[in-house]
Amino acid sequence: LLFLLVLAGQLSLQERTNVRGMLAQLNVLISVFFVTSFKQTGVLVAQVLNGLDFLLILLTHLWADQSITALPGIILPLTTLLLVTILGRYLKTIQQKIEQTHRQKEALEKSAASLRRMAYHDPVTGLLNLKAFMDELRAYSKALEQGGSYGIAFFDLDDFKYINDTMGHVAGDTVLASVAHRFLSALRPGD
Repeated sequence: LLFLLVLAGQLSLQERTNVRGMLAQLNVLISVFFVTSFKQTGVLVAQVLNGLDFLLILLTHLWADQSITALPGIILPLTTLLLVTILGRYLKTIQQKIEQTHRQKEALEKSAASLRRMAYHDPVTGLLNLKAFMDELRAYSKALEQGGSYGIAFFDLDDFKYINDTMGHVAGDTVLASVAHRFLSALRPGD
């Protein structure tokens, strides 16, 4: 609405008045405001309004039977239209870069989680590996120094080598995964 009032003021004033120049500058500020506040929708609105501004000023001058060479007021809507278009493309590029950065960040976070899992878990059983076990053992040792207690259970699968040798490593991995699943299903929340 403010833009239309500015446009009406420009058209109704004489070419050489200071007020018309101030209204034209206000038009530029409003256009930039549209672009920065409403992103791509603002770009479209500012382009349409400045295009209309250009056409109305051109038609007004032609209707008043003035020479096209005496149209300094027509340059500002054209340059504003160009400025708005450049700002719109710049904002669109920045938005695309921000979205790309977010996607890359999410991919890095997933990769980091996957690497942490690979670093601390056995790929076959999903149980904590030796490194993770040693870290847990250190934490429990500190708890023991502060008056806590813990227990460690050791399990061995007798003749497991025989399963790998006779049925293959795939069968051995299946047995290990099954045993790990049974252990995990028997644990209590505090274990």
